[in-house]
Amino acid sequence: MPAACAITPTAKGRPENAGVAGLPATYFLQQMADFRNGNRKSAEPRKANTNTMITIAKGMTEDEIKAAAEYFSSMKWTPWIKVVETNTCPRPASPAACF
Repeated sequence: MPAACAITPTAKGRPENAGVAGLPATYFLQQMADFRNGNRKSAEPRKANTNTMITIAKGMTEDEIKAAAEYFSSMKWTPWIKVVETNTCPRPASPAACF
């Protein structure tokens, strides 16, 4: 069940949702409580991932939520990308690579 909260087992999230790895357990617990009691929802009701999280939170027991909070808070957050400052950009291998 914990992997469902972050969509991926790495807990990094995806572009449309934030990662949960490394968040404080208390923050995670509050967010799950807010999903369960209706205090956390999207301004766009058709946004599927928010509605999925509401369903997941309502289906989890308190013990499962606590276990997920402990699991995610024990993970180290790692960035998806590495930003490198430079004065020039690499030349694309193919002109088709430019979008």
